[in-house]
Amino acid sequence: ADPGEPRSAPASPPPAAPHEQDGLRRARRGLAGYALLMGGGTAIVFAYLPSFAADIAGFTTPVAGATTLVFGATALICRLLLGALLRRDDQVGPALLTAMSVGAAASIVVLTAGAFAPTWLWVGTAVFGATGTTWPVAAYLAVLRHSPPGAAGRLTGWVTASFYLGLWATPAAAGWAITTVGYHLAGAGAVACYLGAIVPARRLARRSAPAGR
Repeated sequence: ADPGEPRSAPASPPPAAPHEQDGLRRARRGLAGYALLMGGGTAIVFAYLPSFAADIAGFTTPVAGATTLVFGATALICRLLLGALLRRDDQVGPALLTAMSVGAAASIVVLTAGAFAPTWLWVGTAVFGATGTTWPVAAYLAVLRHSPPGAAGRLTGWVTASFYLGLWATPAAAGWAITTVGYHLAGAGAVACYLGAIVPARRLARRSAPAGR
C-alpha cells in the first residue's frame, strides 16, 4: 500500500440478524432474571447463616463462624469440578440451572432442620456450598452457550449487574423478617427466590437453536 494513502476506517461489524437479536433478548431476560433471584437467595444465607447457627442451633461464635468456611470450601471444590466436567454445550442449559435452584432451595430446608439436630446444619451448609454458591459457574457458562456471536460481553454485564442487585436487595428485608417474625420467614424468602429462579431459567429452553455455537 502507498504510505501516503490515507488509511480507511475499520469496517463496522454487520448488524445482528433478527433471530440473533431475539436470541440475545431471550437470553438476557432469562439469565439476568435467574441471576437476580439466585443472588437474592444466596445473600440471605451469606448474611444470616452464622447468626442462625448461633441463635437457633446453639453454636458458639467460633463454630457458627465456621459455617462460612464449610460452604466456601465446598463451593471452591465444586466450582473447580463443574468447570472441568462441563465440556459440551448441551450440558449447560435450563436443566443445570434448574438443578442448582432446586438444590439451593433444598439446602435451606436441610439447614432449618439444624434447629433440631446440629448435624443437619453442617449437611445443609455443604449442600448450600455445592449449589447456592456454585450456581454462578453454571450461569456464566450459560452466557457463553446462549449469547449470539459478539454479544457475550453485553450479556455478561447484564447477568453480573442483576446478580449484584439481588445481593444488595434481600439482606435488609431478611433482617426485618428475622427481627419481627423469625428466621423461618427469612428462610422462606430464600426458598422463594431459589424456586422463582426456575421460571426465567426455563425461558432458555424455548430457544430453537444454539446461537452461533
